[in-house]
Amino acid sequence: MNFVTFQFVVFLVITVIVFMMMSPHYRKYFILLCSYFFYGTWSVPLISVILFSTSVDYYLGKKIHESHSQTHKKLYLTLSILVNCSILVYFKYMNFFISSIDAVGFSLGATQLLLNPMHIILPLGVSFYTFEAISYIVDIYRGEKPASSWLNYNFYIMYFPHLISGPIVRYKELHAQYESKIELPETSRLKEGFQLLLYGFIFKLIIADSMASISDPLFDKYQTIGHLESWLASIAFTIQIYFDFLGYTHIARGVSLFFNIKLPVNFNHPYNARNISEFWQRWHITLSLWIRDYLYIPLGGNRGRLYQTVNNLLITMFIAGLWHGASWNYAIWGIYHGCLLAVYHVFRFYYIKRNLQTENQLMKIGSIIMTYSLVVIGWVIFRSTSFEQAFTILGKMYDIPGFVQEFAMNQRASAYTDSLFYLVGMFALCFIGPTFKSIETKILSAIQPFWIKKWLYSLSIFTVLIFMFSPVKPFIYFVF
Repeated sequence: MNFVTFQFVVFLVITVIVFMMMSPHYRKYFILLCSYFFYGTWSVPLISVILFSTSVDYYLGKKIHESHSQTHKKLYLTLSILVNCSILVYFKYMNFFISSIDAVGFSLGATQLLLNPMHIILPLGVSFYTFEAISYIVDIYRGEKPASSWLNYNFYIMYFPHLISGPIVRYKELHAQYESKIELPETSRLKEGFQLLLYGFIFKLIIADSMASISDPLFDKYQTIGHLESWLASIAFTIQIYFDFLGYTHIARGVSLFFNIKLPVNFNHPYNARNISEFWQRWHITLSLWIRDYLYIPLGGNRGRLYQTVNNLLITMFIAGLWHGASWNYAIWGIYHGCLLAVYHVFRFYYIKRNLQTENQLMKIGSIIMTYSLVVIGWVIFRSTSFEQAFTILGKMYDIPGFVQEFAMNQRASAYTDSLFYLVGMFALCFIGPTFKSIETKILSAIQPFWIKKWLYSLSIFTVLIFMFSPVKPFIYFVF
């Protein structure tokens, strides 16, 4: 059941109405039941995978908490991590390993497949709930209290707004909001939830999917597109993936507020970042915090020598890249960002050491442009289905003489005039987000009488419904 379908809207309306009519003590169990129904609309058999992993993690979490032996604690921790990683590796990476072995075999002269691909159905959200399960068990090992019951832990994993694509939450951040009973949300929370839901639909259906209609055809015919089209495809995808994931997060947070549960913010205008480190502090924030706390710091972080820090960054981002998908382009994308972070870390180390921290407005703007340009290269690698596709598009993007000649001769540009105007508008929206939010708040508060504001909301809902009944693209992060 996709978030941006009419079926989900009907499911949500019924769920919220019944939720509000129930006793506070039973609302948690009702939401859990609805979460299983929601997941069952994708695949009923794969529910057993979540039931198995949550049962194992809950049991081992209690054993860690009750044990007085550090050796036993480590044993239970290791066992839980192995179970979770084994599930993730089997379902998500088994065929990736098989195809990689076959590719090596063919390169060495093999004439037939060394291993046959397996018929494996990927459980939706497995990457996200695996990371949440690992954070739960590691936090208990570090001294946090385990869930008071299996149902409470199961609610944490299965809660449907964040189950498929996050945000990645820690148990200690969420359980206090539902541990005993769930009260009805205040009017202000319902209003905020509705606005987030509406914006999420607009971001996904109107902005992200329209950007996909520009980028997808150009990426598909990458061998024949020109220099301008390469830039058009790449920038359109940077806007698409941002508003696609931002839209999902807004919907997840908005739906949660209807149940009086607050999920964390996952984006903070990432394309306004002045360096690559700041980008990762603004992009997919809950993932960035997870890889920092459960990968980078345990590996040693920046506590050792400079070369050790660089090594830790490369390993961390390689794993983060593969987490996104079972393909070498994701691994290369992760390594690419690891290299950028390593270069930035080295530069920052010597920059601060020499006390050269002066920055003016021009440098700030230049830093944002430079960072965004580097991020675009990464997104081309991320989006491409082969190295040939990525290198072909990047080669055309940075063939400056060819680009200038094509632009001067007005070749191909006229065919994309409408797309360019729309692209520029959406591109600007990525950067003026904070300003836009304050302007929007002032406009909405200034609109009088109330019926005009009501009419604007009705028009927005009507527009969303029109797009909703059109063919809808799945969220990009659903496959992760």
